[in-house]
Amino acid sequence: MRANAGTLLEKLITAYRGNRQQTHMLAIALIVFVALGHSILRFTSTPRFCNGCHEIKPAYQSWQISIHSEVTCENCHIPAGHINYVTHKLRALRNIYTHIAIPDQSEVPIIQPEIRKLINSLCSRCHSLNRTMAFSGGLYVPHKKHMDEGLMCTTCHAKLVHGQGGQKARKPTMDTCMICHNGTRAPEACGICHITLAITEERAQ
Repeated sequence: MRANAGTLLEKLITAYRGNRQQTHMLAIALIVFVALGHSILRFTSTPRFCNGCHEIKPAYQSWQISIHSEVTCENCHIPAGHINYVTHKLRALRNIYTHIAIPDQSEVPIIQPEIRKLINSLCSRCHSLNRTMAFSGGLYVPHKKHMDEGLMCTTCHAKLVHGQGGQKARKPTMDTCMICHNGTRAPEACGICHITLAITEERAQ
């Protein structure tokens, strides 16, 4: 093995000495390719680039005025990991082709469903799912318990970034809670969430 390795190294050295100019040009081309590729990846990961397509402009504009305006598109729409990042970029090539080749078709599904769908792990990059929120009126919201039941963050916090969700998206209304807390899918007793009411109910008993 060592002899073979030595022979291979000698061949590489000989090839380099015989073609120094070509080797230098190849090395420079490789460096330029890597640097250019890295720059392209960084630029195509910015909200500014996403806004370049007219299909995305409404989403971009709503993001600009949302409470998540300091968070980039990829932070919420691309799962963590290098493989997911590269996979997303490869799929996005189809979007660019569609945008250029069929510019007049407004019904073209420019964004794949898997990219539009947000998963809890993306939210947990910034938001702890283990926290318990306490609001006025003794309202108690254990986030992890809801996650364990299979709920998505967007189940309660819909249209938080894209759309006119506003304050209602940050703090869901009672109507949103009652979709599940109807006595069938989840308990409907007031004291389940409203701790002060639970204490009152216990005292009444």
